[in-house]
Amino acid sequence: MPKLAASLAQAPAESITAASGGWSEVIAACRFLNNGDFEAGELIRPHRRMILDRSRGSDCVLAIQDTTELDYTPMRSVTDLGPLNDETRRGVHMHGHYVVSEQGLPLGMLGADIMIRDDEDFRQSANRRNLPIEEKESHRWIEGYRRACELACDLPDTMVISVSDREGDIFELYLEWLNREVTHRAEWVVRANQDRVLTDVDEDAPARLFDALRAAPLLGEIEFDVAAKKGTKKVKGSRIKTRRAARTVRQEIRAMEITPRPPQRKGLKLPELRFRAVEPIEVGLEFEFNQDIAQLATSPQSRDLRKNPHPTTHSSISLASDITMQQPS
Repeated sequence: MPKLAASLAQAPAESITAASGGWSEVIAACRFLNNGDFEAGELIRPHRRMILDRSRGSDCVLAIQDTTELDYTPMRSVTDLGPLNDETRRGVHMHGHYVVSEQGLPLGMLGADIMIRDDEDFRQSANRRNLPIEEKESHRWIEGYRRACELACDLPDTMVISVSDREGDIFELYLEWLNREVTHRAEWVVRANQDRVLTDVDEDAPARLFDALRAAPLLGEIEFDVAAKKGTKKVKGSRIKTRRAARTVRQEIRAMEITPRPPQRKGLKLPELRFRAVEPIEVGLEFEFNQDIAQLATSPQSRDLRKNPHPTTHSSISLASDITMQQPS
């Protein structure tokens, strides 16, 4: 296995045949990959041990979870696949758990779960809405947080922070944190997706999260450099080229404690809990309407951008547990 992994790592964009040193190595690799006498957890277990060794002595590590698509649509011979974002695209979803240091140094893969959607249940969101959280796809984010909690138990002198994108904005995830003992839980940062109703605001204050946070006290400003970057973006089924110029970013930081109203769940009454919301807003940003952002002309947001040359979005809002908030210098 180490020899196979080394060969594939040296040529990650190549096929097994091209990355191997000869026909005998190709046969050995195929036999290894077709071997069904082991579980995926056996492959991850050594990585987890190394994560513990690398993390000891650190003040803080981040356990980042996210889902990616593995698209096998062109490979007609591959079976047992499910729909991706539509029925014509076939593949699987992998939900990975990636641990890094505060400085961004990779420490290892904590886990990876493979999900295959059922064709019969695809696009049946109305039916899934009444299912228990344990039977929904979104439960993977709670399981990912539990893995971060296990890591926190094994690293009692290190703060472990679980990081999730907007799909992880699930009330049950926050309850999982609330119901755990302080010494047996990870903290969390989740990018906000729901404009939640707040229950602890003054009568004349905004009652929803996004507007309330805009009116929150200013903690200070931070400044950092963003490197130039070229890439592509998918817009209405087509890919367009994008370009980001290098610049210095200056952001205002606003934060507040919130008590969101618990969502309704069939047969359950969820308790209230209190946590924090943080929003960085870039200031001094000028938009230039040229070919590089021509795709905005086809979006509903384009009219708002032309009226307001300093736009901000709610997508930058993050929710956080009891992580100590330090005022920016």
